[in-house]
Amino acid sequence: MSIAVFYAHRPEIQALKKSVRSSGFASMVSWRRWFRRQDPLLALGQASPDLIINAGFAGRLNMGLSLGQVVLVGDIITDGARLKLPLSASEKITEFIGERGADCASLVTSKTPITRLQARQALLRQVDADIVDMEAGHLGRL
Repeated sequence: MSIAVFYAHRPEIQALKKSVRSSGFASMVSWRRWFRRQDPLLALGQASPDLIINAGFAGRLNMGLSLGQVVLVGDIITDGARLKLPLSASEKITEFIGERGADCASLVTSKTPITRLQARQALLRQVDADIVDMEAGHLGRL
């Protein structure tokens, strides 16, 4: 099995990288840094991974989620459309993330950072999602 892990900023994946190094997955994982305006296909290069993981921090929209909670995204809202992700790989993902476990969540991809309370409230009036980020919608379409 080959796994491509996408991330935007190195601090987002430090703990995951350490965990992967100590697991049996290290040789299966390629780390792909997501750069602004980069085509996901270009970022994948010639690889054709069995599993694509978008790892990193996301903003909390659902106040029932806690800081640092691992979530498995079942659907992504992007550009007004809802993408249902195939969770057939969820057993592989669960094995990959280990004992951390994962709760299911929905995610909205935003074109701009949501850094102010007013922006968060406006987003929540438009969509029903648990978390927000700026990259997942692009990978979901891929």
